[in-house]
Amino acid sequence: MALRELLSACRAARTGVHYSRLSDKATEIVEHAIRHQVDLAFMDLRDIVGQRIVTLEYDVSRGGGASEETHSLLRVASSASTMVSKDIDQVLKGLQPLIAVATSLLSDMSRVFTDLVQGHLQVLLAPQ
Repeated sequence: MALRELLSACRAARTGVHYSRLSDKATEIVEHAIRHQVDLAFMDLRDIVGQRIVTLEYDVSRGGGASEETHSLLRVASSASTMVSKDIDQVLKGLQPLIAVATSLLSDMSRVFTDLVQGHLQVLLAPQ
């Protein structure tokens, strides 16, 4: 992986004060790249969830009478909720290899990742 090679090259260039700055910059680059990938994954997830909401709204608007509409709304909402949960699960599983590598490269990346994912999920699931 390119990020691992970057950190290895920076660690190999141990030249006193310059090494410290180089190592810090390499760490920042790796963390930024990982954050960017997580941000992209959640942007895609927001698009998917938005489309699910549009579909839900369309399905509900096609309903018939009042009691049928209520039944339809509950059925469609339950189905959409299940699909969104699966979408979230899929994104998190897709990020696992990236986070495993990141954690092996940067000791505090696990905490950073947890905070980042929690923030994205709060934004995604917050009532609008």
